[in-house]
Amino acid sequence: MNVLTVSCHPSDDSFHASVRDAVLDTIGPAGRHVDVYRDPTLEDIAWATDLVFVYPTWWSTAPAPMIDWIAAAFSEPRRQVVSITAITTHGSGRFVNTMEGHVGKRLLMLGLPSLCARKCRTLWVPLYNIDRSTHRDRARFVERAVRSVQRLRV
Repeated sequence: MNVLTVSCHPSDDSFHASVRDAVLDTIGPAGRHVDVYRDPTLEDIAWATDLVFVYPTWWSTAPAPMIDWIAAAFSEPRRQVVSITAITTHGSGRFVNTMEGHVGKRLLMLGLPSLCARKCRTLWVPLYNIDRSTHRDRARFVERAVRSVQRLRV
């Protein structure tokens, strides 16, 4: 499997960076990584069979640089992509996200797979209420993120 991790956060000392690093450590050197804030290259999308997005949800969706990268990377269908995993954090709770319509989730779990392989698998891995989460909540989330990537059998 060719796993491309796409991350998006402006700070390298954030909680997001620790999640991204745990995911990249799990995938190992066989995978590739694009940080859309620093180097939004598109060349690896043609290589990838599995996509792992790691990002914070801001204003109920992915950050603008990630949406821009997705729009450019999927300007044409990518039928070789067989799985999409989205690992994201939310400042608000599940209820608020439901009321807002889960914009980011719909983009990555419903819209994007229509441009991928016919039976593209999706996995949504959220941490809600990050602003009120404990150290234990965050550690569990990192463990969930790692397990979600391990299921790709890299």
